[in-house]
Amino acid sequence: MQMNSHIKVWLKEKTSPSVLRWLRSGNSFAKSFHYWIPYSFMNGKALPPTHLTLDITYICNLKCEMCPQAIDFESEDSNLLKEFKVRKEMTTEEIFQLIDNASDYGVKIFTVTGGEPFLRKDILSIIERIKRRKMECQLLTNGMLLKETVAARLVELGVEKITISVDGPQQIHNIIRKHQNSFQRLLDGIKLIQEQKRQMGKRLPYLALSCTISATNAEYLAELADVAGEYGVNINFGYLYYISEKMEAQTAKILKVEQAKGEDQNVAEYLKKIDPFVIENQIKSIRQKEAQYGVKANFTPNLSPEEVRLRYEDDTHAYANKCFYPWFHARVNPYGDVYACGPISIKMGNVTEQKFSHIWNNEKYRDFRKKLKKHQLFPKCTKCCALNNKLWSYLPSIS
Repeated sequence: MQMNSHIKVWLKEKTSPSVLRWLRSGNSFAKSFHYWIPYSFMNGKALPPTHLTLDITYICNLKCEMCPQAIDFESEDSNLLKEFKVRKEMTTEEIFQLIDNASDYGVKIFTVTGGEPFLRKDILSIIERIKRRKMECQLLTNGMLLKETVAARLVELGVEKITISVDGPQQIHNIIRKHQNSFQRLLDGIKLIQEQKRQMGKRLPYLALSCTISATNAEYLAELADVAGEYGVNINFGYLYYISEKMEAQTAKILKVEQAKGEDQNVAEYLKKIDPFVIENQIKSIRQKEAQYGVKANFTPNLSPEEVRLRYEDDTHAYANKCFYPWFHARVNPYGDVYACGPISIKMGNVTEQKFSHIWNNEKYRDFRKKLKKHQLFPKCTKCCALNNKLWSYLPSIS
């Protein structure tokens, strides 16, 4: 485990040599100390984050049925659409400055997502800057724009991980994505990257498929294991994130502040009508295919049938009972606004106006963290995809 210098000083003062050796061991519980110690003892402050995610654009070439950004861009009342019409995305140079400051500040993993990141014409230059600054680069994409020259450059640059979103076998995927060629084009992109890796003798990028489980694709999940096996990639299944009007209203009573993102996460009710036992049977089939193909399928979180039912029928039920995300991970939207997380997109500051490192522990951020610690979770948080670590429930919340 590579510990930040701040935490090393604190631990030398507070712990024994044997505890320090354990913390350096790489134990997953030990890694939690990076966020649990400031959560517990630093009154809203945090150590420099290990992760930063940049929503590089909200523009996308698909209109997926469960995507809040796609839904919002269809509505004239959308806050997201209104902002898009009047605000400009960060320039290449502004993004470079963010990358440099994040690296200097201690960020280890820099993730680029969207929208669709490869719609930015400067995307390869941005990735090159991330790698030049010695950070791990992870990309989230729909895979449709991974042409041969792009694939070759991604392999040359040594991008660590590319996650390609998929929603089912070909027919289901294309229905959900509302594009008749989207499935074939993402497969073409995977093949190009795998071929470039072979030609260059490279192990990276690590490729993974990512599927969001909804009522539309729940009966077809196991068929994706066949696709993963054929193309030699692992796959991650995540449960649909949603909020209700009640969850929104309850959270608004606690946090009455400017939102940095503002899309509507209240997805259509039919997408939540998931039979838990269908999921259970699909998982059994997927486990058999894992052994058959030698690929790995992860479910984040790993839910029992009863937990699947509660996931979609009980708005108050959460996989973990507290959240540490804002103590180690930050997000930045296309306009430079820093926000704490997906569900609670409070605007903490803007990186085009001041350095990210100056925003991370400013008064707004500290106040937000203190409120989150007090409430453990806000009503909008319960279905968040970041709540996938059961350890968080067992880490004590010390006043």
